[in-house]
Amino acid sequence: MKSSTQDKLVFAGIIAGVLLVTFLFKLQMFVSTQPVLTITSSGFVDGGEISKTYTCDGQGQSPALTISGVPTSAQTLVLAMQDLDIPRTEFVHWLVYGIAPNGVFSDNALPVGSEQGLNAKNERSYIPVCPPEGKTHHYQLSVYAVNKGLHFVTPPNLQQLKTAIRGSVVAKGVVTARYTRKTVAQ
Repeated sequence: MKSSTQDKLVFAGIIAGVLLVTFLFKLQMFVSTQPVLTITSSGFVDGGEISKTYTCDGQGQSPALTISGVPTSAQTLVLAMQDLDIPRTEFVHWLVYGIAPNGVFSDNALPVGSEQGLNAKNERSYIPVCPPEGKTHHYQLSVYAVNKGLHFVTPPNLQQLKTAIRGSVVAKGVVTARYTRKTVAQ
């Protein structure tokens, strides 16, 4: 009888161990261990207001950016800037790929060797931030470090780029900033 009780306890311990390992494995799938890229700009900070320079109320130029924390395994970077407050999904203001891992964006200039993908207007350019008058919109800038080169016959849109980098992202960084457009008196 004693042996039967011990066998049951050992079996219960094994089952509990298997369940714990299974739980921890599933939990790990939801917790990212991926390195985080740091994105900085002289025109905005994460959670802050975007400088008028990068809007339709200013010069409408693309922002200067510095990306740090890029893993050595990254071959290229991809950047996407989207308006989070437009009801239409994935309104892309800016899409850039082929960015060297040490690439730096100057105001209104791309890093050497990089290329622009298609924005929401199906053009290869930066669409200046421009919410409706009196409204505040939030803009998310995401940068992906990718461990392979990217080559396209025609300029890609955001979905095509996401498909191309699936399974190859080794780090990601995200910043979100807002812009409030003043109401112009008639």
